Amino acid sequence: AALTLVPLIVIWYRQGLQRLRTANIADFVETAIIIVAICVTSFAVFERSYSPEGSASLMYAPLPILMWAAVRRDVTTVSLCVAIVAFLAIDGALKGFGPFAASTTQDAALAVQTFLIIAQSSLMLLAASLAEMRQTKSALKAKKESLDLALGAAQMGTWSWDVEADRVNYATVTASGNQPSDSVRLSDLLERIHPDDRNAVRDAIDKALATTDSSEVEYRFVRRDGGAPRPVRVLDDRPPQGRIGLLRAIAAEVLACAQFVH
Repeated sequence: AALTLVPLIVIWYRQGLQRLRTANIADFVETAIIIVAICVTSFAVFERSYSPEGSASLMYAPLPILMWAAVRRDVTTVSLCVAIVAFLAIDGALKGFGPFAASTTQDAALAVQTFLIIAQSSLMLLAASLAEMRQTKSALKAKKESLDLALGAAQMGTWSWDVEADRVNYATVTASGNQPSDSVRLSDLLERIHPDDRNAVRDAIDKALATTDSSEVEYRFVRRDGGAPRPVRVLDDRPPQGRIGLLRAIAAEVLACAQFVH
């Protein structure tokens, strides 16, 4: 009971009802298939008599389905499946059926208990770890969407500079979504800067390489169509490791940057 009923009751009380309310049809169908499969497999394994050689291998027959529940579903489904396996394994052992049948009740109970401890602890840990990973990915995706929304509303973009590879990577964001990112060499980017501002930009780059402090520089890009140069303000937030810097262009100017570089 401590291995099966307590986790089942606690998990379903805290998560099960909420999952039932938020689950879609596909989740219900997959969960139903898993439960039916574990019931049929466990009944065939634990409620029938087999030779000693066959019983040893059949004992692991429910594990693929339990792994399926742990990987595809969550701890609520795993706890329910383990409880079903435990009930049928104990019932079969008491009747003298299945791989846990032994000469004495104590030996059968010990065999079942050992199997349940190993199976439940490992599968519950796997299911919990995968659920945490999925929640983290979902949270990161939500944060990225919020950041893209904010950048798109402000018509801002992000820049990064890999000093060792000599590549400047930039991605522009608009209200309609991300624009494709691109990568250029620093020398190619400097060629697009107005000649009167080029020395100031080089000085800012040298200063950024010599310190980890944040900096800000303004310069003008030369337009390929011969139009008036457009001003750009770039913020440099260089990480402590000194290999990659983050450059942020302000407002709609970043969209012009992408146009000028191409």
